[in-house]
Amino acid sequence: MSGTYRDLCTSYGIAQSAGRVATCFDNAVAEAFWSSLKGELVHRYRFASRDQAKAAITAWIKRYNAVRLHSSLNYVPPSSGSSTTIASNCKPHSQVSG
Repeated sequence: MSGTYRDLCTSYGIAQSAGRVATCFDNAVAEAFWSSLKGELVHRYRFASRDQAKAAITAWIKRYNAVRLHSSLNYVPPSSGSSTTIASNCKPHSQVSG
């Protein structure tokens, strides 16, 4: 990351994230979420208004969190409280080799 960009973030009180690949802090789960949202909803429909798009996305996210099974959570929905499974399998960066 450029020094100028880093300085700008610091001046606004923004903490940058730059985790290593293949650690539990990797953004693969977030990337999978965005890919699913875009592939299953956003790119399949044309919304008449922002409000209609917002309502559809909100409904999709509620279903995603409450019903959909997630491989990263041992095939249970996030709302079941099983997210502690991932956290318990994580190691801080200082304990990850590489």
